[in-house]
Amino acid sequence: MLGETEKGDTGVALSLRYRVLTELPESLGQLRELQYLDVSGNQLTELPEWLGKLANLRELHAMDNALEALPESIGNLQELRELRLFHNRLRVLPESLGKLANLKVLDLRNNHLMALPDALRNLRSLTFLDVRANRLVSLREGFGEFPNLEKLDVRWNKICADPGWIQQLEERGCSVYV
Repeated sequence: MLGETEKGDTGVALSLRYRVLTELPESLGQLRELQYLDVSGNQLTELPEWLGKLANLRELHAMDNALEALPESIGNLQELRELRLFHNRLRVLPESLGKLANLKVLDLRNNHLMALPDALRNLRSLTFLDVRANRLVSLREGFGEFPNLEKLDVRWNKICADPGWIQQLEERGCSVYV
């Protein structure tokens, strides 16, 4: 068996952690009821387009891989609440991430991001954003408008200026790490 599928409190879950996978089997795209997918600790350089067919997915963990890009279809995952992509090689993010209206946790630390897409401003449910240890040189004004943000971590980047909205986030109770 390739991985372990189980149905529990979190719904249908599949863990393919540390399987030395270089790609994901296309048959996984048929698991329409899947709510939790963990493909961490493999050798994936990309996530497939069919990922966007997993309409019930609530959590996607793909840490500790070699991901260089995300498919545009990731924006189809309307039920996604948590997206953990730290320790990869991501350089850019698709604008379609801004369609994830229910996303609460976005963990992008330790990648190669030089900028964040403008569409991230649409993530009104976001409570946790971690982009530390990337290659960011600035933060756009709109990122201060996350109404539910509780934690923002931008440490270990090359951000030249302190945007005024960071203070506004702190004043409303958001923990900000610069």
